[in-house]
Amino acid sequence: MNTIAAELTADAVLVEDALHLGLGDCTLRLRSNSVELLAGLRDYFGHVVVAPRDADLEVTAIEREAPDLARIRFNPGRILRQRRSSRIRWA
Repeated sequence: MNTIAAELTADAVLVEDALHLGLGDCTLRLRSNSVELLAGLRDYFGHVVVAPRDADLEVTAIEREAPDLARIRFNPGRILRQRRSSRIRWA
């Protein structure tokens, strides 16, 4: 999994800011290499944004060109690319 993560992040440098979302008893911390992406997500998820605190889950969203997935070995699981947005997710 670390090889896949390294390939997908492409040495992206994360910004210092993070977005914290309160989802019931769970806190999710969202980090990114894009201030603009975090701002857009902060607006979208505004109703569940909470003050920074210890997180139960951490998600990293990398803004970049789509990677060449043909040369990455996936075991087990798969990576899916959404047609409309070209977003990539692990399944």
